[in-house]
Amino acid sequence: MRMVFSYQDSLEAYANAILNDWTLSKDAVQEAFINASVKWEEIDENFLFAWLKKVTRDKARELICQGQKVSRTRDAIDKLIDQHFDVYLNEKLHEKYRVRKLVLETCIQKLRPESLKAMVSFYKEHQSCEDIAGSMNKSVDSIRTLLQRSRDSLRKCIKSKRLKHD
Repeated sequence: MRMVFSYQDSLEAYANAILNDWTLSKDAVQEAFINASVKWEEIDENFLFAWLKKVTRDKARELICQGQKVSRTRDAIDKLIDQHFDVYLNEKLHEKYRVRKLVLETCIQKLRPESLKAMVSFYKEHQSCEDIAGSMNKSVDSIRTLLQRSRDSLRKCIKSKRLKHD
């Protein structure tokens, strides 16, 4: 099941492209995971991702159709969606995304606590440099410098780690 859960982010993005609703997308993926746990012995591991994609798409389609009459164009729309996302959502790209995410997490963990706090405040919490400077008892210029050095440090770390993975 760890292998199944490794596809969660990609499958949720796929379902969201169909449903345009993150909550429903998570429901569709959870349904695919439940089906995978029930039918685990029947699924060929070499085709697990494709199988999960199909179940996710079918569940998303089912969610769209609940309470609506299915139109004749639905199949055409599904085909267009599949053609578009098959280009972007495949095993190789999923693995590349997973490796990038691990590299970024590793590099972020190497930041000093002060740098991490400033970056989280700026990027995640959308605080201004002035607000961050006030909360950290530093000047605005020192916060800007800290953010720039942190970005440079992350960039260098990611570049060096990516070279090792390529």
